[in-house]
Amino acid sequence: MNIKLLVILILLTSCSKERQNYTRSELKIAIKRAPLSLDPHSRNEIITLALLANINDPLFVLDNDFGIHPRIAEKWENTDDLTWKIYIKRHLHFSNNSPIRAQDVVATIRRSLQEKSAIKSYLLTVKEIKAISNWIVEIKTYTPDPLLLYKLAYIYIIPHEYLESPYDGKISSGLYRVQKWFGKENNIILVKNSYHFLANEQYPDVLEFIIESNEKKRISMVTTGKADIAEDITPYEASLSVKQHRNVEIVPLQGLIIRYLHLKPSSIYFKDPQVRKAIALAIDRERMVKELFKGYARAAYAMIPKYIFGYTDEINLPKRNLQKAKELLSKANYPSEPITLYTSTTDKTPEYIASDLKEIGITVNIKRLNFSELYPKLQKKEIEFYYGGVITLVGDSIGFLETFVHSKGAANFVNLEDEELDKIIEDASRTLDMALRKQKLSLALKVLKDKFIFIPIINPDSIYIKRRDIQWKPNFILPLFISAQ
Repeated sequence: MNIKLLVILILLTSCSKERQNYTRSELKIAIKRAPLSLDPHSRNEIITLALLANINDPLFVLDNDFGIHPRIAEKWENTDDLTWKIYIKRHLHFSNNSPIRAQDVVATIRRSLQEKSAIKSYLLTVKEIKAISNWIVEIKTYTPDPLLLYKLAYIYIIPHEYLESPYDGKISSGLYRVQKWFGKENNIILVKNSYHFLANEQYPDVLEFIIESNEKKRISMVTTGKADIAEDITPYEASLSVKQHRNVEIVPLQGLIIRYLHLKPSSIYFKDPQVRKAIALAIDRERMVKELFKGYARAAYAMIPKYIFGYTDEINLPKRNLQKAKELLSKANYPSEPITLYTSTTDKTPEYIASDLKEIGITVNIKRLNFSELYPKLQKKEIEFYYGGVITLVGDSIGFLETFVHSKGAANFVNLEDEELDKIIEDASRTLDMALRKQKLSLALKVLKDKFIFIPIINPDSIYIKRRDIQWKPNFILPLFISAQ
């Protein structure tokens, strides 16, 4: 099957989506933390990707069924299995009214491939890119890549002048441009880009993202009318707010995220695989679902949800077996000193994990850092024991495998180097036969599972609260992307 037919089949299975209509000229959203940067190529992190999608458009966007929709692109075609021609919509403009052309797309992708880019793992198959004309881009890949269009949905287009320069967000290709942001914990105010092709649609004229790390304060902003929406709310607090305030409602969103532990195998604590397996067997996920998440979650035994391509039951870790965990640890060479678990989450999941591990004789100290402090440590591969989250953004497990597992992955924070596993991932990424491709993806995930380096814990729903008079439904993939189609 050639790539063109494959992508058309995927596209035809998706449903067309109606755009949301907003009745207010200003929408205020209280968020837990600011994006790590305004540069869309400097961080591969979900809050940053979701918020910056409002500022700069990609060539394509994905709907809630992972269907592909052109955004800056108009159409595409394949002249062969290694060559993509992407046609750019004419009459598109950046926020300074300069035209968006093929040269900007080429510069953006080249910038995204630079060594310092955090999103280069999306483009591992790209060999060459050039502008054939002002409106046509040609991309050649080393190997067939059936998911290239999906990956391009996370490459946000910026002016070609920024190829070698820091990007400050002042000139945007998206529906909004930055009016005010002084960085870190300051609020972000976005205003409509009047030159955008959706500028006359019924979207808010102003988006304000209010940075507030305290969950109860985010809730209070909604109940008092200072904000319209609040994100990252725990089930308990969300239920309590609805009981106490009739003007708010809960908006649950089945999560793409898998919350997991990473155990760095070179660590003195985790170099013995039996220790890693003992930890996996000690975790009581079902108790967390019931007590901590009040049913707004699912126990996770695999690093991808069941609806992601590549999933099979064979990639699931075994369920809790406390006796077996104790036996494994008693025979292993595990240090007696406490281990520090790093996290940026504010919920009590790390405490539940620490409690479970204490039952088998492992003492855990929890260290919470703001993600802006934690992320550089992860990038430097300094953290041995980490509780965080992974999202499979392209509806296919190759995204997780290429980014977190492959030795060249931008988020390979455990410093995993396995030539056999790399080869399986690379073979899967270029295989066009879908049945064979799924076999290879499942094999890679099974090999990874048996290493017990990534320990999936929970697949939580994303919980929002909003004022009842606000019409808003979060995008399944990038919830803060207001004009996602």
